[in-house]
Amino acid sequence: MKRSTFALTAACAFLFGLTTPALAQRSSPTTAPTFEVGAAYQALFVTDDPGTTFPAGFALDVAINSGAFGFVVEGGFSRRSESHASDDIQFDFWHAGAGVRWSRRMNPRFSPYVQILAGVAFHDVKGGIAGFDQSDITSHFMWQPGGGVNVALNTRVGIFGAVDYRQVFLDEDTEGDSGLNEIRLLAGVRLVF
Repeated sequence: MKRSTFALTAACAFLFGLTTPALAQRSSPTTAPTFEVGAAYQALFVTDDPGTTFPAGFALDVAINSGAFGFVVEGGFSRRSESHASDDIQFDFWHAGAGVRWSRRMNPRFSPYVQILAGVAFHDVKGGIAGFDQSDITSHFMWQPGGGVNVALNTRVGIFGAVDYRQVFLDEDTEGDSGLNEIRLLAGVRLVF
């Protein structure tokens, strides 16, 4: 967990370092959009032993900004399937959260941001195990710091990429572990209003 947090912090610092002096000299500050909507492909990596990849997923977010700060609401979904002999299991991870985002808008084309969200993660495991249909849905508190870069294609549309760390808190007595550590990668489109 310490290595994941350190790597995320280093990546965010690197993104801010890229856009500071040189880009600030070449462009004037821009005003923050009042409203942003983002849709993205999401890949999720559960880093606990053994590591697990959820290759199929998406995320949606809405942000209302006031200057450099904004209020963000986000939701997302990730899916993974496993088949072993007669077992066929599907894992669906949903999340919903809200929090704050800070964007650095010193360049009209590139604006890095950091954000932190808190909310709930839902884990839905279903399928056939040993010839019996099973289903289990659980919900857990999660927090998710992260950051990324928006790249404006024009005044209304941009693309973005982001990396987030998510910690999902579990009940050790019932689930055998105190939490899950997850890394999320996003690539998507953001509309600006």
